[in-house]
Amino acid sequence: MRNLLSAFILLNYVPLYAGTGQTNDMGLMYGLILSVLGFILLFWNGYDYLSKNKKRIRNYLKKEMQKTHHFFKRAEVN
Repeated sequence: MRNLLSAFILLNYVPLYAGTGQTNDMGLMYGLILSVLGFILLFWNGYDYLSKNKKRIRNYLKKEMQKTHHFFKRAEVN
């Protein structure tokens, strides 16, 4: 739910007020508040995901690092 909300806020309201070049102060403040809210929700989602899946992410990164390491080892031999 939070993902959808933050995506909706970021995709709809930020370009609406940032891209039109409005001089309306109320509109600008509204856009700024909504964009800040959207970014907070986005980072909150990311933090939640990282804290829940820390071990899985660490294992995945370890595997990827080993793959690249082997790749570079082979490249040096050739």
